[in-house]
Amino acid sequence: MTTTHSGSDSAALRAAEDADAEEQLERRRKLAGQEAQLHLAWLNYDTGVTKLGSGNVRTVEVELPNGQVEEVTVDATAGPLAVDLEGDYMDFQRVAHDASDVRSKQNRFGMSWLQMTSTHQKIAIELVAKYNATLRESGRMANTSNQVNLNPYARALEARGPKKQAQDIALQKNIVSQKEMLENLETQVLANKKKNK
Repeated sequence: MTTTHSGSDSAALRAAEDADAEEQLERRRKLAGQEAQLHLAWLNYDTGVTKLGSGNVRTVEVELPNGQVEEVTVDATAGPLAVDLEGDYMDFQRVAHDASDVRSKQNRFGMSWLQMTSTHQKIAIELVAKYNATLRESGRMANTSNQVNLNPYARALEARGPKKQAQDIALQKNIVSQKEMLENLETQVLANKKKNK
């Protein structure tokens, strides 16, 4: 049995589909606008870490609950400097979220170092000390030395050195394997020529 739609039913169906498509398009535009605003906020967020060294850099010793003493480098502008897996500094707000914000589980950045009260700053230093100590003890860090080089040029050279050596070794292994492949190919060609004779 075939169902036929009259012209008015077909037009109403098309109008409903167009309205649905228009609604979906409007939702996509709204979402794109929200994403654009978030992207701009992310691009314009200034952690102050780029100003490392512009403030007075000092070292603070923090006694952890287990009795261990952890040294934390604190920049007057950027605040306490957390250490990442590579041994480089990163913004403390990535690991020590705003403790006064009840929604801090949502990884909110909170106040900048200069806006914090002395109590907030003390808590942030202690949180970074706990984070740095836990990271070092976990054995996940590539650079396990306690002293992180503050000179970005020297850090770039240190990071480049072993990689370049590893690249040279890999290149030498590649050349050797290619030579072995050529020798094997020549041996096979000679064996095939002997069989054909």
